[in-house]
Amino acid sequence: MRISGFLAVGSAWIMEWGREIDIAAARKAFSEKQRVVVNNALTMEAAFALYQSISYITEKNLWYQSRWGNGRYFDRESSDPKNYVPQANFCYQFDKYPVSNISLNGLVGARFGDSRRPDFRDVLPFGSHPEEELPNGHPLLYLGDFLNSKACVDVIGHITGQSLPEQGTLSFLSRYMSGDFISTHDDGLTENGGRRIAFVYSLTRDWLPHWGGHTMFMDNDDCSVAEAILPKFNSLVLFAVPTLHAVSTIASFCTEPRYAVTGWFHAKSMAERRKDAELREAKAREAAQK
Repeated sequence: MRISGFLAVGSAWIMEWGREIDIAAARKAFSEKQRVVVNNALTMEAAFALYQSISYITEKNLWYQSRWGNGRYFDRESSDPKNYVPQANFCYQFDKYPVSNISLNGLVGARFGDSRRPDFRDVLPFGSHPEEELPNGHPLLYLGDFLNSKACVDVIGHITGQSLPEQGTLSFLSRYMSGDFISTHDDGLTENGGRRIAFVYSLTRDWLPHWGGHTMFMDNDDCSVAEAILPKFNSLVLFAVPTLHAVSTIASFCTEPRYAVTGWFHAKSMAERRKDAELREAKAREAAQK
């Protein structure tokens, strides 16, 4: 079925949902598992424009190193399925670049008040000009706008059964190369109008299963792998927050990067969340002065 609504992005081309998405089938699948894979999520014209635009970030050396923890060291007791703590051994390694509602300054550690996330506290720039913004007309800017638009959140809300606001989507472009991974976690941070739906939009082409990089969903009872989703170009994975998941390690012999735009649809817009954060901080200061 054709989805009505798109976001115009100048005279060159548009960011638009794929023309063959079956919303009813996606909604049914999501209601059963609290996750779903939507293939051919955007038009192929939009998907290829996004894929080709990644080269600008690489050529300009704009990637940020995202590192936290060390997968070699972990607490075996808290990793036991009988008393598993999702975040106890959380660690990751990959590269990222902001797409929507993450400021470049926020990438290098700052408070949430400027839509900055604590999980970016460890990010370091590769190049000598990390403050450089994407040029006007870059497809990733249009994707960021689309992810925050009514045309997008209405469809996501219909599939997931969530009421999602415009301008409430935080996202970043990720690049996984040999050795990169994310350990098991549940995304959490649902309080104060926080995360409701997580997504992974794949811009990876011709990926081979033995290269790793699967989005793995865990069984909550014993933390075994319930489903492993292979990166597939122009596919969109949606899942409820919290959900235990991980990204399997990219093999040492993998010859290609794994690209994806990843993020969260929140219960409140970023403007509302900033206002709420400022009020909480003001109350905390008042309490501290008493």
